[in-house]
Amino acid sequence: MARRRRALDIPSQSWSDPGLIWIWLPPADRRPAPLAGFGPGARLGAVVAALDEALPDLREQVRAEQAQSWREGGGLYDDEDDEPVPDRFVAQVWPAAVAYAVSFATQAAERPRHRPPLEHVLGSFDALPDHFGLVGSTLNVDDVEATIGVGIEVISRALGQ
Repeated sequence: MARRRRALDIPSQSWSDPGLIWIWLPPADRRPAPLAGFGPGARLGAVVAALDEALPDLREQVRAEQAQSWREGGGLYDDEDDEPVPDRFVAQVWPAAVAYAVSFATQAAERPRHRPPLEHVLGSFDALPDHFGLVGSTLNVDDVEATIGVGIEVISRALGQ
């Protein structure tokens, strides 16, 4: 009926709250310890909370590695607080990094003979600038993408992948 009135479909609540998105987890016999209490899948918010509780310094590891990478690349610093610019994105992209890392762990466990999961990331962020433009975001796409990438690597290592 909404289409007859030319109304747009109402987006799912999970678009406003990524914590509501449900993701698959690795099989029980290969599930990392922080996720052992879950079934075959869980809400992303619950997975993030479980990782934060079991591995409380994980976000700081991402910040440290991102800052080091930024320094090595000759990145500029924000004049206000001398913090590397990408550090601002860790909290914002944390659920995305967790979702990717856990999804890659799931794929690796379920399909060990397929190509490594991280190969799937190449090119997956190509449309990000277009999406940022549509929502009027002024965030630097490269910084966000780099922070997610470092997050995926750190989380994957912590989960034994």
